Amino acid sequence: MKRSGHNCIVEFVSICKQGGGAELTQLLNSIGFLSSPKAITFVNPYSYKLYINDADYSKCLHDFDYVYADGIGVVKAAKIINRRAINRLSFDYTSLAHHVFKYVDERKYDIGLIGASEKSNSVSSVKISSYYKNLQVSFRVDGYFKDKEKVVEELNSLRPEVIIIGMGAPRQEKMALYLKNNLSYGCLIFTCGGFIDQLAVTEGKSYYPSIVDKLDLRFIYRLFKEPRRLSRRYLVEYFDFVRDVCICLMKKIKI
Repeated sequence: MKRSGHNCIVEFVSICKQGGGAELTQLLNSIGFLSSPKAITFVNPYSYKLYINDADYSKCLHDFDYVYADGIGVVKAAKIINRRAINRLSFDYTSLAHHVFKYVDERKYDIGLIGASEKSNSVSSVKISSYYKNLQVSFRVDGYFKDKEKVVEELNSLRPEVIIIGMGAPRQEKMALYLKNNLSYGCLIFTCGGFIDQLAVTEGKSYYPSIVDKLDLRFIYRLFKEPRRLSRRYLVEYFDFVRDVCICLMKKIKI
């Protein structure tokens, strides 16, 4: 059953942690000491549509250890609604990816890469390994696997310290929590949206030109690059988020 309005948008933005360098460092430093997996995901205005329409997804978000705002829209909404400054974080090369890979590389840890097509997964795996010489992609599988139990079995055998899942919401969140609840060792599990696909088709590391990232115009650039896939999402499916932020703002200024 669909939910919406002031209470939902307040609840949604309140899930997001502040983020920032110190928090990330503490999270990465915990890898060698974890007795069980920690799951980290990221939300944007499309996530809000899922949040108010999909009860399972809504519950999912509350079960993550860390939820961060991926997208300037959620960052601005948190400031408007809660008067709380939070940082934009996402698993790509505009934000966390290099920091995580560099940390893993320096300690000669392994990663697992789950998601995208077989071709994109393979190309991205080779690219990551070429950028970080001491990092090994010890496990990888495309996003169309059928047997979750087999994935768990292989991960428990190989034990990569960091697992990255790019299957799109809400599948990646559900898979991340499935791994969190079924893996027998401590690791960090990140969702990454379209990062694996983007890395596979990008010359170099970053999908976004530096000026686009600096001006927070990533959504416009993605719409330009992928109009068929993203037009409906940005122009139609973001409506619930914009509407409920506006409702909240009108209540605050008592229109």
